[in-house]
Amino acid sequence: MEQFAGRARRGGGNHTEGEPSDSSLPRNFLLKAILIAVAFIVWAVVGIGKVLLYSVGALLFIAVSLIELAAELVVMPIVLPQKDAATEPDSTP
Repeated sequence: MEQFAGRARRGGGNHTEGEPSDSSLPRNFLLKAILIAVAFIVWAVVGIGKVLLYSVGALLFIAVSLIELAAELVVMPIVLPQKDAATEPDSTP
C-alpha cells in the first residue's frame, strides 16, 4: 500500500492529477473550443460591421447627390434667365 502512495506522490502512474484516465480529448480542448467560438463571433461582428459601414456610406452618398440635384433644379430656373438676359445684345436704339 505504501508503494502505491509513493508512486502517486512522485507523479507515477498512467494519468495526471485532475484529468480522468479515460479521456480521449486533448488537454485544452475546452479552451480551444471557446477561443474558436469567440473568434467566429468576432469575425461575424466585424463582417457585419463592414457591410453596415459600406451601406451607410453608399446611402449617404446617394442622399447628398439627391440634395445637390434638388438644389440645382431649384436654382437653375432662377439663374439661367438672368444669364440669358445679360448676354443678349441691347436692341433699344
